[in-house]
Amino acid sequence: MIGNPIQANEKRIIWIDGGNHAREWPAFHTATFFINKLVTEYGKDPEITRYVDKLNFYILPILNPDGFVFSRTSKSSLIRHWRKNRAPENCTGSILFRKNLCCEGVDLNRNYDFGFQQTFYPFNNSCSDEYQGPFPFSEPES
Repeated sequence: MIGNPIQANEKRIIWIDGGNHAREWPAFHTATFFINKLVTEYGKDPEITRYVDKLNFYILPILNPDGFVFSRTSKSSLIRHWRKNRAPENCTGSILFRKNLCCEGVDLNRNYDFGFQQTFYPFNNSCSDEYQGPFPFSEPES
């Protein structure tokens, strides 16, 4: 948390996660840059000081560390465009007419309880980039 804890209960909270999707590399770096900006400019920049005094910032630089590292380990475009986490294989996926395919990962951005739509394609297909997982908050990162 970055903020003034003296009045923590009276302040609004800002939540920033550095990225749910592994392939969105700039999001991770942007969150880290923002942390550095808040910490180093507090007391120097009036606008930053005012924000930190009035708000509590909770910043998680990398929500999907396993997916992030995996997406950066290959020159293959399939791996470099990896979106999901690295959850173990789930053999309920399908691609065209092939059924019961084993595919890895869950789209963490869709694994929350709000708007969970497990019964609709592509959210219920483990081979889809938008697979929500078997149930809300099924992933430790969520």
